[in-house]
Amino acid sequence: MVKLNIVVIFTMGCVMGLLSLLIRSELSNPALSPVLSALGGDDPQALYESFVHLHGGLGTALFFFVASFLAFVARSKDARAAHVWGGIAVGLGALQILIAIWAFGHGVAPNFVPEISLIVHHHHTDAPQTWYQIILGEEFMQVTALTLTLLACASTLCISSAYRIGSALMMALTLCTFALYAFFFLKTHSDIGLSLYIMPEVVLLAILAIVLVDPNRVDQPYLTIGVSVVLVASLAFDLLSTMTDEQLQTDSYFYIANKHLAQHGLMVFAFFSAWSEWQNQTFDRGLEWLHAAAIALAFSLTYVPLMIIGRKGGMRFDLDTAATYSDLNYLSTLGAYSLIVLIAAGIFLPKYRKLRGQIVG
Repeated sequence: MVKLNIVVIFTMGCVMGLLSLLIRSELSNPALSPVLSALGGDDPQALYESFVHLHGGLGTALFFFVASFLAFVARSKDARAAHVWGGIAVGLGALQILIAIWAFGHGVAPNFVPEISLIVHHHHTDAPQTWYQIILGEEFMQVTALTLTLLACASTLCISSAYRIGSALMMALTLCTFALYAFFFLKTHSDIGLSLYIMPEVVLLAILAIVLVDPNRVDQPYLTIGVSVVLVASLAFDLLSTMTDEQLQTDSYFYIANKHLAQHGLMVFAFFSAWSEWQNQTFDRGLEWLHAAAIALAFSLTYVPLMIIGRKGGMRFDLDTAATYSDLNYLSTLGAYSLIVLIAAGIFLPKYRKLRGQIVG
């Protein structure tokens, strides 16, 4: 199952990388729009939105598969309950791929592919909704993936008897947070997922700090920096959103960039944590700390300019916004390219560590 997860993650990662480059090229060169022009159509704006929603849907699916990869690696090291989180994540990830492709097909060829009626932004609509429209919607699935990733993180860290109490408490807190989020989400239409998840993230970071100073445990640089980045992004969102209601607009670049930084950032760091453990190489953790720090900087370079655009009133799905803030978009594109390079380099980091360890040994 672990090898199958890796194949799916690598394949989807390549697709996501291509979609990211396509979307960034559209934003950096709005006058050219090479892909949209090639596809044609009467409504290039709608076509652009279809690409963005496909990117988001596949990103959520990738989030699920990374959570399952982390969980199955933890299970191979005798972590209890990890296979449960991994199995649920695989099923939901496969379902999310089908939904994303179907929705994209409707956006490109609405006359041939029927529409899937899902609530993409639940808290911005008062229309009658069925349970599947809400549960299978983009927002709820993203928070479900975040929940499973945190559960898998707890399983990865707490595989020895001395840490199992902490693991159980961490899992219980995460599940309670998810239940609380679901209640507010369904009853009040509130999107407060990032705020609520500060609680389990703080606990997880505390456990990571204990692991870091425990001489009997291997430290976790990717998870330590990854969870720290998520916390900073979440706290920044809470702080700035209290200053102005505009930051809560779903299509604001501030909202979108912050959500990507918090959720997809954790996904990347969780993947490399699992990748390092699965490769079973522990020769030089210093390289992992350096790589994790570089990824954090690349994420910042990618999303902070977009947050600045959002603070100035920039909205997604708006090609005029891209033209108005072209310099910031170019900077964000540079960050995205750097992030792709660092992710590709990180795949080969365990092999470099193994070779270096053999030479030193």
